[in-house]
Amino acid sequence: MAEYLPKSLRRRNTIQSKTPDVFTSREKAVLLLVKSAFAFSWGFLNVIIFLISSRYATVMTGNLLILATEVRAWKSEEMLVTFTLIMSYIISGAVYNYISVKLHQNTIVLFLMPLVSFLGAMADFLQYISEGCSSPDQCSGSHLYFLTPVSILTGLVAAGYCSNHQDGVSTNAMTDHLSVFPNALIKIVFTECPDRDHLKQKSLLSVSVILSFFVGVIVGDSVKKGIVTQYSENQFTPLFTCWGMFVSLLCYAHHTSCTRFFDHHRMMSKMLVKENARRYSVMSNIDIDNLEMAEAASKGGDADITSSIIHSDTLTTSNEDFLENVEEADEVEI
Repeated sequence: MAEYLPKSLRRRNTIQSKTPDVFTSREKAVLLLVKSAFAFSWGFLNVIIFLISSRYATVMTGNLLILATEVRAWKSEEMLVTFTLIMSYIISGAVYNYISVKLHQNTIVLFLMPLVSFLGAMADFLQYISEGCSSPDQCSGSHLYFLTPVSILTGLVAAGYCSNHQDGVSTNAMTDHLSVFPNALIKIVFTECPDRDHLKQKSLLSVSVILSFFVGVIVGDSVKKGIVTQYSENQFTPLFTCWGMFVSLLCYAHHTSCTRFFDHHRMMSKMLVKENARRYSVMSNIDIDNLEMAEAASKGGDADITSSIIHSDTLTTSNEDFLENVEEADEVEI
């Protein structure tokens, strides 16, 4: 049924917004705000994880570089920790991809929210009982396994939910976003670009994601000292619990908003199709009346009559196609 969806609803590159162009400015602003909040959370988490463990929460390219240097120096404990974090991220994302094929997105999101919060709480609990990062000597090697639930969490959300959602967009990797604005500016200024509005929206999204990620890093760096102090005093610190709850709420807000927006515009599209079908039906009836009048007024107009009949059949066929599209659109799930 994908042929009946607008092109903007079909899957694009992950760097591009999949928000339909038919969305209103207010709806796009809501989704932009949620995506910016996602980017802020990734910046905050990545800098916290990096400052306490010299690894990343979602930037697997950076973790691969770290793993390569550890293999080269054959630091076995460090190497195993980094490998565990990478594989936890990859496997959890793959599990989400598999589940998304079997279950409806609404069901997955309902289970995802408590699971994400639970994984964050588990990471804090493991840190507390293992006294991980309570001192510089305990912030390396096997003392960092309390970060494994965090990698599972980020894999489910970043590599799972955000990558598979109909309106998904990359908010945890900034490399591609950095090139969107200058490329769009060049196309707008130096070429006859037919889709200027789309490029402007795309640039706005990328700039917003970059700035939000940047601000998240700054905030994370500013609270790092307090977190380290809490760890050194062996106090329970609900850092990942709060972060997990925040991200689960973002997933819920994003999915709920998208579902409501998509359903609204799908309903409006079906109403438009029905209205067009009704208008074509009226036009078809008018042509039939004209045909009967022509038959009564002209005896030798076989060619004109044949033309009118063909035109009437064409309109009727178009009417039937519209109604079929309406029936099939009911089966389309966003």
